[in-house]
Amino acid sequence: MKITQKMFFIATMLVSVPYALANSGEINLEEGPEIPQLSTEELAAWIKEGKPLVLVDARGPESYAQEHLPRAINVPADQVETLSATLPKQALIVVYCGGPKCPHSTVVARWLVDRGWKRVRHYAEGISGWSQAGYPLERAGQPAGVSR
Repeated sequence: MKITQKMFFIATMLVSVPYALANSGEINLEEGPEIPQLSTEELAAWIKEGKPLVLVDARGPESYAQEHLPRAINVPADQVETLSATLPKQALIVVYCGGPKCPHSTVVARWLVDRGWKRVRHYAEGISGWSQAGYPLERAGQPAGVSR
């Protein structure tokens, strides 16, 4: 398979898996309690002050390795059932993905709330909103702090 075909396949899977989960009956994005939203400035302040939270990047491992928000862990939407066991039920969890049009974070946040996590927040602006606001990103093996 050529690189462009592989890239197309990966991109197709990253977009289709969250929709498949949402449409399988496993996750109903329309029902359940509303998940509180965070703005970029609120999240940046929480990170800067060291607020105890678990920051979850719901994108795939390749995207996460390229860049992610400081202190984030990777829980891809298609692996949330398996990896959610590592998330403490009492923790404040902030879920994000690529940006406002990316469905992955909505799927992961809803899955967690539907299964008993009480302190879930959704950062819908995602990595695009974070970087557009001028905040630093981490790359695999290269930590960064909030320096604004």
